[in-house]
Amino acid sequence: MTDGKNADLKYKLIACDFDGTLLRGDNTISDYTRAVIAEYIKRGGVFMPATGRMHTSIKRRMADIGLYENTPIASYQGAMIRENLTDKALYYKPIANALALEIALEAERLGLYVQAYDYDELVISALYDGKADGGSMGKAEGGDKSGADGKAGGGLDEKPVGSLYGTALRLDGSFGRQYAERLGIGMRVFPRRISEYICEKKIDCVKLLGVCKPDDMPKYLKHFADKFPAVICNVSEPYMLEIIAQGTGKDVACDVICGRMGIGIDACMAFGDSMNDYTMIAHAGLGVAMSNGREAVKDAAKYVTGSNDGDGVAKAIERFCL
Repeated sequence: MTDGKNADLKYKLIACDFDGTLLRGDNTISDYTRAVIAEYIKRGGVFMPATGRMHTSIKRRMADIGLYENTPIASYQGAMIRENLTDKALYYKPIANALALEIALEAERLGLYVQAYDYDELVISALYDGKADGGSMGKAEGGDKSGADGKAGGGLDEKPVGSLYGTALRLDGSFGRQYAERLGIGMRVFPRRISEYICEKKIDCVKLLGVCKPDDMPKYLKHFADKFPAVICNVSEPYMLEIIAQGTGKDVACDVICGRMGIGIDACMAFGDSMNDYTMIAHAGLGVAMSNGREAVKDAAKYVTGSNDGDGVAKAIERFCL
């Protein structure tokens, strides 16, 4: 996949997180950043979005980035890699059905909101619609709607601070429905529990997403990581626990595309801000953390650039690639 025109580029692949990294807080990407990415591509570089979002969700933003070629997209934290124009799958490793079912059942037992991803389709439960999510699962369809602790309510009724969703999404009502509307994607609404959907449809899940209060995240992150060692548990937002299969991740996505390009990981530059970017930042030839990123991510990086609102991605590309 390499050719003569990128021979002078030290970093022939850029893997870049989207939310909190490339995307500004006002949900836009600057003309300056688009121009820098375009120049990098003109010189023969491959620019790959690497995101926890669905393929469908990030694909609709490719024009905003200025990506019109058949570039690879690493979605679901690298559990799926597909081409932009053809949608051809370059890599796909979901959580196997039996394990996905166990995880969903455990989330429901704990009273957590959980949504599933059936290949590239979001699946939510109608049991949450109009209800407060996060600790308000209830016992059964049509049954007691109290939280797991037996108390009424318990939902996430506060606005997420520093969220990629800004003021457009509150964590009350149906998180899944708001999530889909905010990202402009479709969804399947199942009338019963997510665990029942996974069981009845016999699906593998490319990702499971749980929602809890940020203060509760450390204990749930540890709980699921300890109980299910065959998966990777990450936090993309303070209230979003994302679960993907072992053997996947943004670092793996970089390896896959480097292999297809015939280059080593030392020729890969990676950008990120959150803990689901950590392995990619630590693994890449040049891992770049955003100044607005988590401290652990900054510690793993070889370079810290400006913030997402300050065109940090573009400035680092200019510094190291152009």
